[in-house]
Amino acid sequence: MMDFLVFPDNKLEYIPALFTFILFIIASLGILKIFIEVSKKEEVNINNPQKKGKA
Repeated sequence: MMDFLVFPDNKLEYIPALFTFILFIIASLGILKIFIEVSKKEEVNINNPQKKGKA
């Protein structure tokens, strides 16, 4: 039977995975912050509608 979980004997092989994990966490937090900022701007526009194009 094949072993599905294989852990490396050399612990230095974990470093690239850790770097990639941290990179993805930072990117996801940045995207979440952008979503929150855009959502707040849309909320302000909904609460304070402005008539555009008709002066």
